[in-house]
Amino acid sequence: MNKLSINRQSQIIKVLCEGNTIRATAWITDTAINTVVKPLRKVGTAYLN
Repeated sequence: MNKLSINRQSQIIKVLCEGNTIRATAWITDTAINTVVKPLRKVGTAYLN
């Protein structure tokens, strides 16, 4: 399984925090929509704990 680098994950989270949608974030960062959701879930889980 391929893993995203920390830099790529932080880029995705940064774009999401700027208020972009998941689809727009996938387009801006040139990643798949499901790939955008993975770090989003990770951050969301850490926020709830």
